[in-house]
Amino acid sequence: MPATEQTLRDQKRLHVVFGISSVILILSTVWMFKADHDRQWKQYQSKARDINIQMSTWRQLEFETAQVLNAEEEAGAVLDAALITPPATELLDAFDAIASNPPLEIKGLAKGSVPGDPLVEPDFDYEAFLALVEQLSVQDGAEDGATSTDDLKEVRREVLATLAGVVKDFKDIEDRLLGELKFMRAGYDEARANVGLGVRDGVGADELAARQKLVDEEKEDIGRQEANYQAVSNSRIKLNRILGDIQTAEKDAQRELDAVLADKKRLQAAVSDLHSSFLDGGLPGKRWLELPVLDAFNSPLKIENKWSDDLEQNYNFSMVRRFDRCTTCHQMMEKSLPGEATEPGFVSERLVQIELPIPLVAETAEPAEGVGYEEHRQNLIADIYGLRLVPNGLMGDKVVAVSFVEPSKPAAQAQVATEDEEQLADPGEIAGAMLKSTGSVSPVSANSLQRHTRHGLEVGDVIVSVDGNVVETPDALARRLLKIRPDAYLEDELTFEPIVPTVTLTVKRGLSHPFVSHPRLDLYVGSLSPHKVSDFACTICHEGQGSATDFEWASHTPDDPLDRKQWIKNYGWFDNVHWIYPQHPKRFIESTCLKCHHDVTELEPSDRFPEAPAPKLMKGYNTIRKFGCYGCHEVNGFDGPNKRVGPDMRVEPNTFAAAQQILATTDGIPAEHVAALGAVVESPESDTVRENLYALLLRDKEVSDADGEETAVFSKDTHSRLTPLFKGSDTPGALRKPGPSLRYIGSKAEDAFLFDWIAKPSNFRPSSRMPQFFGLNDHIKREHAETGGDHPYDDPAERYEPIEILGIVAYLNNYSQSFDFLSWEDGVQPDVSRGKISFEERGCLACHSHKDFPDVEDFRAVDSIVQGPDLSYLSAKFGAIDASEEASLDSQQQVKWLYTWIREPTRYHKRTVMPNLFLDAHDVTTAEGEVTGRVDPALDIVAYLLSDETHNWSVADGNLTSDAISDAETANLDSLVVEHLQNAYFSSVAREYAQTGIPSDERSVKIAESELLNPSGENLTVDQKLLYIGRKSIAKFGCYGCHDIP
Repeated sequence: MPATEQTLRDQKRLHVVFGISSVILILSTVWMFKADHDRQWKQYQSKARDINIQMSTWRQLEFETAQVLNAEEEAGAVLDAALITPPATELLDAFDAIASNPPLEIKGLAKGSVPGDPLVEPDFDYEAFLALVEQLSVQDGAEDGATSTDDLKEVRREVLATLAGVVKDFKDIEDRLLGELKFMRAGYDEARANVGLGVRDGVGADELAARQKLVDEEKEDIGRQEANYQAVSNSRIKLNRILGDIQTAEKDAQRELDAVLADKKRLQAAVSDLHSSFLDGGLPGKRWLELPVLDAFNSPLKIENKWSDDLEQNYNFSMVRRFDRCTTCHQMMEKSLPGEATEPGFVSERLVQIELPIPLVAETAEPAEGVGYEEHRQNLIADIYGLRLVPNGLMGDKVVAVSFVEPSKPAAQAQVATEDEEQLADPGEIAGAMLKSTGSVSPVSANSLQRHTRHGLEVGDVIVSVDGNVVETPDALARRLLKIRPDAYLEDELTFEPIVPTVTLTVKRGLSHPFVSHPRLDLYVGSLSPHKVSDFACTICHEGQGSATDFEWASHTPDDPLDRKQWIKNYGWFDNVHWIYPQHPKRFIESTCLKCHHDVTELEPSDRFPEAPAPKLMKGYNTIRKFGCYGCHEVNGFDGPNKRVGPDMRVEPNTFAAAQQILATTDGIPAEHVAALGAVVESPESDTVRENLYALLLRDKEVSDADGEETAVFSKDTHSRLTPLFKGSDTPGALRKPGPSLRYIGSKAEDAFLFDWIAKPSNFRPSSRMPQFFGLNDHIKREHAETGGDHPYDDPAERYEPIEILGIVAYLNNYSQSFDFLSWEDGVQPDVSRGKISFEERGCLACHSHKDFPDVEDFRAVDSIVQGPDLSYLSAKFGAIDASEEASLDSQQQVKWLYTWIREPTRYHKRTVMPNLFLDAHDVTTAEGEVTGRVDPALDIVAYLLSDETHNWSVADGNLTSDAISDAETANLDSLVVEHLQNAYFSSVAREYAQTGIPSDERSVKIAESELLNPSGENLTVDQKLLYIGRKSIAKFGCYGCHDIP
């Protein structure tokens, strides 16, 4: 086939396709560069820069006040005077005395001379120099204006230059002498070495003497050279000191002027450094480097990386060193107020009401020629209130913003309205402020409870309204303020002090995130804080994806549904399920303190941090401790035997109670075992005594398993239930049970009181921390009443709860162990007045309260944990003491129990935190030493606590006793027994066992059901059923979590 010019495809069409695709490629490339360049973090960083520039510019106004300008002018005048003042004659004479008479040893050694050259004296013509000084003194009296001052400064500079030249000549001589001295020392070292080598090589005596002679000559020369060097150095130091004295006034004046200008120069440097434009002094500016492509070459806007040494993050497959980019957007995080290292410079956005005092002002004059009325009004409020206003805020919005506050004027002295003086702003005003807000402003007026809500107006504040009237321009605000001008102040009727009227300003203060400083710069981020941002960065506390630079990928967590809704709308936020460390919401942020501060002691208030570093966390921690939550809920602070993960809030092993139970329920225990059990009861925290007892129990168990239960000391039930408790743990808990021991409750409280207390603890003691488990069915009654059903109200809880309470009382009384009371001496009589004094003096009020001492709460910290209960009205619980002659105190059990408890608390409860106060009986003696009687402080305190019969407490209606239980209540008891048995047996069997008990040959009987074992086969008694219900109820409500129960 012959070749032709024809192509496979049409060329014109290909050109069109190529042209179109090229355009698309170009547009795609441009779009790619734009999308890559237009990043969210750059907008925040640019806006933060603008805010910083604007704030620095406004703060420069502080240096334009008359006071600052006068100080600057005064400091400059002092410096000018110092620069034209002739040197003191006595200083010049002293200088000449040294410069014209150099040390004789170096006379003629001068600058420019070399070894071997003729030596000349230092070049200082004092007569010619005095002529120059005389010229300065003559011109000092001239009145030629600025020109004469400049000439004087020039002459003084020549004088100082001449003096400095002389000092330099001496310095040159000193340097030359030092150089020669170094060479001479080197020669001396060489000569000494030659002597040593001669001794080593055994040279002749003449040669050795010649070498030694050279050493001596070198040493003598060095001595003369050192004397010359020290003489010149001393002269140079004296000359330099005199020259410094001549310049002292000048340096002091310069230092004072630098101090006046320091802040001004700092702000100017900050503005200059932050300023970004295309042209800067006729040269290309930094703004060019913010353009696409060019931003790769050291752009002012850049991502910031904060690396954390030794703080790693688990990326599933490996531990990776943390790096955070949070400060890329949160540029203001470290900003503090000028001169305040720990006070945040930009607080979170809030509405505040400020009371602005109105000064007495004379009638104002008309504006000067060329000054408009609006400018004149602004000048007036600047003079009267010390306030300057601008029509644009820090965020660039159209508002009435404060650009300057003069420290000594009313604007700086204004007070934030206290909580008692708060007045809610008009709803329209709030809505308007919210519309102008850049974030979620809290619409709370005068929120003095917010952190860092400082008194006085501040630069950057936005004034929303005056006395509830919204203002939208600086001139509108000026008009309102100038209308309020009292002619005179009223006087206070009591103090006769003038009452200064105020005007209420509603102010929007602070900025929205991410333009807010960290609220606790004393604790975090700041240079003086223990958690510097350079060391810890951000995500170690906040969590989140620190490497992200877009809001949606940083894994922020909203604090409430409103935040969530706004974030989704404004930032495209979503819950990133692929990042397993989302940021903690604000309300939970303190929880991360436990990562490092496991014992929480550093999180409490201290001298360095009077405000608790983690107040909410500490409140939660103390609440758990106060109410004993750890009794039921284990808060394990360990992940394994050696890894600590948080505060360990677990109850200590119950070994002492187990040992007490074995001692009380086992007969015929050998002395060795009794001693071992007693040692555990007395010292349960000792691993040695626990391990010793555990070894004895294991040996006894081996005997029981091998030879039968009859040959062992302890039963199989003891070994199965109690022996494992003594095994121990690598990381046992350390907290004692929060509630009192109930092991000897039968010797302490009566049935009626126990029933009433269990039913509703607050009935007797409103301040009780014991939770109420019963009678919490009012909501069920309300729901039934609201539904209006046809069926009558019948709540099983109302039928069964009294039975459960009665069962618990019966169980506690039945298994209560005997208690050995202490006795007091015969013939000792209690005294109530002495008891009150002892109660106060022996420190009882440190842990307890009493109605006779109402002021004790004033000495306790807010939210402090009061360990002991209120001891008022104890006679209602125990019965009043009968101190009559015919009554015997020994027969009054409540007296004996309370006496024993106060004398020796651990006798009743081995792990109580109540201390032994050593309230021993003692003699009462006169001043002459004569014994007049015996007193027992413990018995006196008992008498005092049981003396008050003014209480109005009584047992609530509905209390049951096992002796007087009705047929209906018996039916409820039977029904409840069946309910519990059905969890272990079939319904038919459960109903049978509820009547006749469980046969003794029944296998696998659970612990609680063992209460119903009935070998006789006769019907169960009410007491047997109550014991079963009591055991089941104690297990159901977890009473053992807080109490030691037998």
